[in-house]
Amino acid sequence: MIDDEKIRRTIERALEHWRVPGGAVSIRRGGRKLYEGCFGVKRLGERARIGKHTQFDIGSVSKTFNAAAMALLVEEGRLAWDTRAIDVLPEFRLADPAIAEQVTMRDLIAHRIGHGEDAITNYSSHFTRAEILAQMRVLPLRAPFRSETCYQSYGPLAAAAVVERLSGLSWEDYVEARILKPLGLADAAPTYERLRNKRASSSPHADFGRGVEAMAHRDFSNLAPAGSMVASLADLASWADIHANRGLGFLKPATLGEMFTPHSLVHPRGISPVRWHSRFAATIVSYGLGWYVHDFIGHRVVEHTGALEGYIALVIVVPEERLGIVILTNLHQTPAPLALRYALLSLCLGGPERDWIALAEAKLRAIPKARPLADGTPYYYRPIGRRQGTKPSVPLRALAGRYRHGGYGDIAVTFARGRLKADIVGNACDLEHWHWNEFRAVPKDRGVKLYYKELFLRFAADGAGALTRLVIPSLAEFRRR
Repeated sequence: MIDDEKIRRTIERALEHWRVPGGAVSIRRGGRKLYEGCFGVKRLGERARIGKHTQFDIGSVSKTFNAAAMALLVEEGRLAWDTRAIDVLPEFRLADPAIAEQVTMRDLIAHRIGHGEDAITNYSSHFTRAEILAQMRVLPLRAPFRSETCYQSYGPLAAAAVVERLSGLSWEDYVEARILKPLGLADAAPTYERLRNKRASSSPHADFGRGVEAMAHRDFSNLAPAGSMVASLADLASWADIHANRGLGFLKPATLGEMFTPHSLVHPRGISPVRWHSRFAATIVSYGLGWYVHDFIGHRVVEHTGALEGYIALVIVVPEERLGIVILTNLHQTPAPLALRYALLSLCLGGPERDWIALAEAKLRAIPKARPLADGTPYYYRPIGRRQGTKPSVPLRALAGRYRHGGYGDIAVTFARGRLKADIVGNACDLEHWHWNEFRAVPKDRGVKLYYKELFLRFAADGAGALTRLVIPSLAEFRRR
């Protein structure tokens, strides 16, 4: 038995500590409800309360549905986990042709191709899903093939394209027809845009420097298989039940066993150290097929977080205990679910009583920077130092124009009222002079700025000395048209 009152106080303390407007938590063992609680409001300033059917954007928890979509095709014999991507998608290309010929379904789902989190090319971009997939042929490989978990959206989007190619349906239609409707997940949708009743959804929130406030939903449909699904506590409690209880006839136990097997390691000082350090009570962290796999007090924990603009979601499964936990919040990048992960697991599994809030804050403050790229370039480029008193080598007006890249299209740089502005893959930015011919691009949209406070670029000369190149370090070089 677990203490309902103790669980409630634990949840309320975390939500209040991080000023989360609304949240919902479910704990089930063997399909039986142990605890269910809903807290706070759908939107600050309004009275509507969170309920078990209130929808939240679930971000990358969508990847677990994407993996299940592929698993259904594997069970039907339409493909295998070791089927090569090019055997289903002959157009599949990578920057390294030799690697492209080796990539399998496992590699797509387990984040082990070697791409990094170059989300500027897809998150809040103007690119369609097909255009994002086409960019894989020019996208830099950040780590050696199959060397570590290189968490990103490109592999999952390619996996979704496989589902579409073999099923003849759009990914959204396939998920609705083969997963959501058969399982009775009535509140869930492949994207927020597909919700029939958007009033039932909670609103995203963030702190823009003046306290927590509500913000508008953004259309992330181009990333649906990797991070744009919407679901309620009731939906995700059922979803966790399926994975905690040998598939419940939806997926075969052997399929779940394959999905819950570690396929690539997450390195504490690797390409994305936050993937390790946010699981701060684990001694080893890995990624399976659509799920993280790590340990806690002698138990194997299978889980996935989901962080989309204004929300954090977390679905946890402990297969050997038939335990499923769901935590939903409507506040941007709140650590609350990360602390509650361990607080609730401890209460359910007989673990240590610790101040998980204080521990989460201390561990998250100590996350190291991402490992530099092979050539020594910082993964998230920022100039070292700043030379004051410098100026561009040409008048600002002369830098205006359209700069093109074969994979990423055009960046339009404009000049007006003595200032430069740029449209970077659909994101309007002010260009602030940094030093010499280098500029700091600052997004105008405050939601985008939550992820990209700044992006550095420089104007570079061609062989004749003319500034005809716009370089975004570690990503690409754009040439003036």
